[in-house]
Amino acid sequence: MIVPQQPNATDEIDLVELFRALWRQKLLIIGVTLIIMVIAAAYASGGVPTRERH
Repeated sequence: MIVPQQPNATDEIDLVELFRALWRQKLLIIGVTLIIMVIAAAYASGGVPTRERH
């Protein structure tokens, strides 16, 4: 016989603690985001045209 599992109190997600953890790492998150944006902009602006008009 299969017994349904009861939800465990430790399985809950504490949104306040999650927000605090993200807030503590805000400079890292912002830094990584800016680096990726700069790389993407450099890649997009420095691409070779695929088709040229003669």
